[in-house]
Amino acid sequence: MEQEKAEQKKAPSSINTLNTRITNLGAKARLLEDRYEILRKKIEVVEDNLISLEKEYREGLKLIEEDIIDIKKAIEEIKEKVMNIAQDINNAATVKDYREIKHI
Repeated sequence: MEQEKAEQKKAPSSINTLNTRITNLGAKARLLEDRYEILRKKIEVVEDNLISLEKEYREGLKLIEEDIIDIKKAIEEIKEKVMNIAQDINNAATVKDYREIKHI
């Protein structure tokens, strides 16, 4: 009989301990869920920022490529003009030719 009373006293104590543990585990689980949600939101912000940066860099590279193409075209035009000038110089009469023509 005394043993039964001792077991009955232990039973509520162990139930209380179990309830306390379950409550603590629930609180820890909620805390972990909150931390997970915060991390998830931070990761989402970082991903959005990376996407924005990538878009900006792509646009910048596109502008640089267009500038390079324009510069190449300008260089080609300058080459053509220099070649034309060189041909004109080669075709031009020399001083000797001028003197000969002048005496005719």
